[in-house]
Amino acid sequence: MTESETPKLGNKVTPFETGLLGAAVLAAGAFASGAAHYTSTAKKLTEEGIPASARLRALPLAARALGVSTVLCAAMGGAALAAWHFAGLESRPVADVATFRDAVALAKQQRDIVRRELRSSLFVEEKEEVEEKQ
Repeated sequence: MTESETPKLGNKVTPFETGLLGAAVLAAGAFASGAAHYTSTAKKLTEEGIPASARLRALPLAARALGVSTVLCAAMGGAALAAWHFAGLESRPVADVATFRDAVALAKQQRDIVRRELRSSLFVEEKEEVEEKQ
């Protein structure tokens, strides 16, 4: 792929924006998961005849587990960042991100390249089989 064939990237994204978007997605997923778990657990407890106040006794344990999980995730993130820097990889303050239209064009271009390579490899195998039979 030459530079003229490469689509130009149009959007710029800062690390803060990336982190903010990631945090928003994480929070939305956690909220949806928590809400679904809460309602399903409430139904199960009601079916089993356990009073809803019993859940309040488990909240301190759940809060501790959430805290430990958060600390472990932060530690793993810090280790990943340290490994990133140790490997000599660098980050830039602004990243170039393709627009949706450019991403689709790039995907189509890659699809065409794969299709062309696959066809050429298939035809090579067929030619070899014909030569072996002769």
